[in-house]
Amino acid sequence: MFTASGAFYDELYASKDYQGEASAILALLEKRRQRPVDSLLDVGCGTGNHLVELARHLRVEGVDLDGRLLRFARAKVPKARFSEADMCTLHLNRRFDAITCLFGSIAYVRTLERMAQTLERFAAHLRVGGLVVLQPWYRSAERCPSLQVRHIDLAHVKIARLSHTLVDGREALVKVNYLVGTASGIEHVEERHELGIFSHDEHLEGLDAAGFEATLAIDALGPGVDLYIGTLRDPGNQSS
Repeated sequence: MFTASGAFYDELYASKDYQGEASAILALLEKRRQRPVDSLLDVGCGTGNHLVELARHLRVEGVDLDGRLLRFARAKVPKARFSEADMCTLHLNRRFDAITCLFGSIAYVRTLERMAQTLERFAAHLRVGGLVVLQPWYRSAERCPSLQVRHIDLAHVKIARLSHTLVDGREALVKVNYLVGTASGIEHVEERHELGIFSHDEHLEGLDAAGFEATLAIDALGPGVDLYIGTLRDPGNQSS
């Protein structure tokens, strides 16, 4: 996934307001909680930027499939526990009060079957009444931009990121090219991202099947950045 860009991932997203997003997530958890929220697992935590802020308020852990990104996360939040694992087969043998899966990371599961498996694993790692906060990727093929360009202009590095997306049904292949300029020269690197496109209804149906009462919080992290938030039902109080 981030095999090419892991070394400069934080520079790519230097303008992202992680502190503001973490504050919005904490407020959402406080509003929706049915039980005290003291512990949180961030699935697809990347380099740990959300956890830097969340760790000021909660006991946090992080999971990511990319060990290179986790090295940065461990350095930023040294008191947190991090695990290199696939969210589809997650098995940590402990439960949390809340789970976050942000930045469209759920799309990397690619298929509805794997999304169902992932949401079941989230439920298995939550206490009854616990909360899941899920940020979707694009929810229709029409929303996927075919061509995007971004420029990063920092004192120590200049980056041009050009991506092209090919959509085939519910799957998207994103090919990304980077030009990275530093004092030592200019480097060209490439990477591929294979993602799934899941509709609004498919997100809600998947969460419901995994045992969550879920709703969509519109613009929760800013204009156009929605979050699904679900509360894990008590299996002993399921309606027939």
